[in-house]
Amino acid sequence: MNDLDLNIINKTKFQYDEKEIQKVIVSFFQFMKLPKMYVELIFVGEQRIHTLNKQYRGVDKATDVLSFPIQFAGIREQGAGNSSNPKSKDQSPKLRNFDYKQTNSTESYNLQPTTYNLALGSIIICPNIAKKRGESIIELVVHSLIHLIGYDHEKERDNDQFVQISEKFWARI
Repeated sequence: MNDLDLNIINKTKFQYDEKEIQKVIVSFFQFMKLPKMYVELIFVGEQRIHTLNKQYRGVDKATDVLSFPIQFAGIREQGAGNSSNPKSKDQSPKLRNFDYKQTNSTESYNLQPTTYNLALGSIIICPNIAKKRGESIIELVVHSLIHLIGYDHEKERDNDQFVQISEKFWARI
């Protein structure tokens, strides 16, 4: 699929369908009218996601999914591909990978470089927790994609927008 630069890293024994994951991400990009982008999807165990959740969100427990957007002029606020510097000639944000080594882990993710300038971010999923909660990996991917484009569900107003995007997307496919 040439509408997506997807890097999947599996640090678990979880078996996944890469074509199904690609299909839903490409469908989401088309639904949201997003350009071709780089997305990183990482499957980790419970201890690893617990460590990341504690370090980056201050929540001392394991979770099902974490979203780490690439830090650039926000797609939601600025529009995809717009620079936060209006004088800049290069209107595309530069890829800056999330630094997993900051977690003091001995794990090495061997991230692959991308040829695209535009990167959405990283999705980290714990398949074991998703299974315990009866959650679909594909639904968690879409949930995380909505976070990566700048939406949240912490406040009621934000939650309404988040749910609306999710419901409209799932109704479409």
